[in-house]
Amino acid sequence: MRAATRFAEEFAELGEYFDMKVATYSAGMRARLAFAACFAIEFDVYLIDEVTEVGDERFQQRCAAAFAERMTRADIIMVTHNSRTIRRYCDRAAVLSQGKLTLCDELAGAFARYRAMPAEAQRC
Repeated sequence: MRAATRFAEEFAELGEYFDMKVATYSAGMRARLAFAACFAIEFDVYLIDEVTEVGDERFQQRCAAAFAERMTRADIIMVTHNSRTIRRYCDRAAVLSQGKLTLCDELAGAFARYRAMPAEAQRC
């Protein structure tokens, strides 16, 4: 547990704030801590919900490097509306619309389905 705490403290780069109450953190600081805590423990699959672009550019680059390193030995399920993030990290996608999950082996198909969603909703 101490190794995970050390990793999170170093990765989050919160300095003296690391030991303060989380209630005093800004939203960005909380996101940094959450991301660091997630990567402090080795999992077979990581479920990530739109927190890949928190903090300054240098921290974002550290997150990208952490993702790339973990993706060599673990899978990542990412939930996001950001097509740039999907292109950066994913090789397949799924689109959830009106309670139905559609799996797409190619990103282009998922993007096309996602763009069509507002038209789908109007027909219902």
